[in-house]
Amino acid sequence: MDSNTKAFLGLLKSRNLSASVPSISLETGEFLAGLVRKHSTMSLLELGTAHGYSTITFAAVMSEVGAKAEDSPRIVTVDFSKPSYDAAVANVLKAWFSHVVEHVFADALNFLPTLAEKFDAVFIDAEKRSTARIFEMAWPLVREGGWLVVDDVVKFRGKMADFYAHVEKLGIPHEIVMTDSDDGVMIFLK
Repeated sequence: MDSNTKAFLGLLKSRNLSASVPSISLETGEFLAGLVRKHSTMSLLELGTAHGYSTITFAAVMSEVGAKAEDSPRIVTVDFSKPSYDAAVANVLKAWFSHVVEHVFADALNFLPTLAEKFDAVFIDAEKRSTARIFEMAWPLVREGGWLVVDDVVKFRGKMADFYAHVEKLGIPHEIVMTDSDDGVMIFLK
């Protein structure tokens, strides 16, 4: 990731913290960047954009991977909060990644049934109480060999009890990775 993008992400992280806007931790960002590199991820569906911190992180790393493969990365990111959506659009534009990102202003539960394409990866960081329903619709959109990550699975386990039960019932192999001191992600490989 180039120094300008790192500097912009640092500024955005600082603004988000002072305004109490949630965004992935630096450690989670590094973990996700590693997945993108390892799997040569070139298409990603992000459910829950907030102000675009994770979107920009994905776009920067996917652009590096794409440059080596002479491929064009594509991110579709969805958020239902108009202030978050507007902030993400502005931040992605300032970070010079608008050509990579398609912003969708919608509720993920209403948008997911409209998708027919498959993605190399899906990142779920949306409303925690809806995670089970979102996962159920998003998992089929992951290509064979792809991955899906759900954020905040330790910190918000109580809000995600139905998601945990759903995953257990389906028996889908997964792993919880503690990406920082108080939280982690759940990763699924297809």
